[in-house]
Amino acid sequence: MPGSSACGLTASDWTRPRPRHTADATVRGTAADLLLLVYGRLSYEAEALAHEGDEHLLGHWFANSAI
Repeated sequence: MPGSSACGLTASDWTRPRPRHTADATVRGTAADLLLLVYGRLSYEAEALAHEGDEHLLGHWFANSAI
């Protein structure tokens, strides 16, 4: 997907998976909305964002990785 990036979360760090890795979950939105998401100011479930994949993983990710 153009403009996409992937990352992983370990117990102590962020990782970059190998190219063309199939995502377990994705969140799509404008750059501004994704920035709000990363800062914990917007939920991945917000109407402005589209998400798919493993809901449990998304919940865990955002509960443990907000800046």
